[in-house]
Amino acid sequence: MKITGLPLSSYSTTLLQGLTTSEVNSLSSKELSALSTSQINSLSTDQIQAISASAIVGLSAITSLDVSKIFALVTAQIAALGTGQVGGMSTAQIAALSTDQIGKLTTAQVVSLSTAQVAAIETQDLAKMTTSQISAMGTRDVASLSSAQIQALTTDQINGMTSSQVKALTTDQLVALTTAQSANLSTAMVSALTSTQIAAVETADLAAMSTAAIASLTTGQVKALTTDQVVGLSTAQAAALTTDQVKALTTAQVSKLETADLAKLDSAHIQVLSTAAVASLTAAQFTSMSTDQINGMTSSQVKALTTDQLVALTTAQSANLSTAMVSALTSTQIAAVETADLAAMSTAAIASLTTGQVKALTTDQVVGLSTAQAAALTTDQVKALTTAQVSKLETADLAKLDSAHIQVLSTAAVASLTTAQVHSLSTEQIAALTSAQTLSLSTEQIAALQI
Repeated sequence: MKITGLPLSSYSTTLLQGLTTSEVNSLSSKELSALSTSQINSLSTDQIQAISASAIVGLSAITSLDVSKIFALVTAQIAALGTGQVGGMSTAQIAALSTDQIGKLTTAQVVSLSTAQVAAIETQDLAKMTTSQISAMGTRDVASLSSAQIQALTTDQINGMTSSQVKALTTDQLVALTTAQSANLSTAMVSALTSTQIAAVETADLAAMSTAAIASLTTGQVKALTTDQVVGLSTAQAAALTTDQVKALTTAQVSKLETADLAKLDSAHIQVLSTAAVASLTAAQFTSMSTDQINGMTSSQVKALTTDQLVALTTAQSANLSTAMVSALTSTQIAAVETADLAAMSTAAIASLTTGQVKALTTDQVVGLSTAQAAALTTDQVKALTTAQVSKLETADLAKLDSAHIQVLSTAAVASLTTAQVHSLSTEQIAALTSAQTLSLSTEQIAALQI
């Protein structure tokens, strides 16, 4: 039929249905704007699709268009819709849009969507939206996405979110992230998360993140990590931690580091641990540390070591302790070292002991000294030995003291020597005794001398 001169709004639905697609295509935006809801819904699918893209902006009744008619719109018509038209659609109409139709929404149209409309987008349609469309969503729209919708997002879509959108993600949404999504999160996306958000990430998801993502965490985010998340870190992730991140770890977090993860920290990382963090290391963690890590500790860190940690030292660790590390120990700490561990120390380490440390040695530790260690003692160290310590020197160890060492023994120390020790003295050692030392000998000691 031909379009008459009558206003289009006066057409009956029957007359409208009689319009050819060419006639519909010739309708102007103004003419379409006059159509009522019933008139619009009377049009066939072919007629709806025939409306020109330039004229469809006048279709004010589109918000009342049947779902089937909405689905019939071609992508060019969708892209031509005004923001008011898109923003006015019902959630049912939004849900009815096809993947191709959703993909043709302009960023301006996406911005116009309400949280209810965004929530109504089908997951398969959402997954096909461009990164530009996703980043155009309002923060409230992003926060309204369901767990299913979040899981449907591609990593490109997630990584394309603005920092404001990232910060708008809810705990439930972060929990909903899959390990596959987490494994591909960008450093920009991860570093944009708040401390509260990072703590909400599931342990398995955090463990799936790339080493680059882990290294991008701010010190605030690191402090926010739960102990479960710390336990869940992979050795590769632990190795990727920066010195600033390690420095930010709390005592509770440090004490939960897996031994394999702790082993991945080099000396520079160990040195930035707070003294409280060092003291929080469990015995198992401490025994797992390499001698390079232990020897790399600062003197303040060494002094923070607990008795339990020092007791936990293995003989292998003790055998390789540096002179700097050993000399940094307090007198109380040196006394806590197990006899076997002290006996395993190098002669250089023994020679580095301060006189205060020497005085603090237990009699069991003195008994446990090797002949090589006894021979390494300096004259100042021998002079510092208490009478109780001297009386416990093994005869083989005593034999390693030369004349200079014998002469610095106090008269009380000489008087404390057992008859067995006196009997073991060499003629050179006896000859080296000072007159004061000789006068301090008891009759039993004199009788024991091998003259």
